[in-house]
Amino acid sequence: MKAPAVLACLLATACAAAPGGWENPNLDPGRWPLDRAECRSRAEAKAEKEYIRDQDIGQPDQWQDAMARFEAGKRTRALYAHCMKTKGYARAAKDGG
Repeated sequence: MKAPAVLACLLATACAAAPGGWENPNLDPGRWPLDRAECRSRAEAKAEKEYIRDQDIGQPDQWQDAMARFEAGKRTRALYAHCMKTKGYARAAKDGG
């Protein structure tokens, strides 16, 4: 099945491409990459499961498939943000410039 491979590629970049970072002043910064990886993995797995479930409904055309992948990317970012917030992280302040 081609859809999961394409989706995996899309999802792998979705979280990494999200602007800004996440910080938790209550945790050792050495812990942050572990939490990011865990949240990324959970978000990607859940979004991929939802994407595949939705794809099983019928055979989408190219436009529908592109829109579904776009929505899956948005869903991945939302799930990632929720996970990070649940762990006590907040968006890092951007440096003004």
